[in-house]
Amino acid sequence: MNAPPAEPPRRSGAQIALTLLGVVLLLPGLCSLLTMLTMIQEMRDGDSRMVDFAAIWIVTFAISAAGLWLVITQRNKRKDAEPPA
Repeated sequence: MNAPPAEPPRRSGAQIALTLLGVVLLLPGLCSLLTMLTMIQEMRDGDSRMVDFAAIWIVTFAISAAGLWLVITQRNKRKDAEPPA
């Protein structure tokens, strides 16, 4: 016989909040990536300001990595909460 469809696991408010925070933390890296793409010519010319920008980009990509980690861990927690079939 066919089993009734499994009910999707419920997410707590904290999981939803942490996932949203992770998405927000991805935005600085996205903005830095777009800025890098617009500054390709300056990078090729060896502009001296690129060292300053590189330091900022490293920080923003680290923030985005933390956001990506948050989103992935919250997604995995949701999978772990599923009842066994």
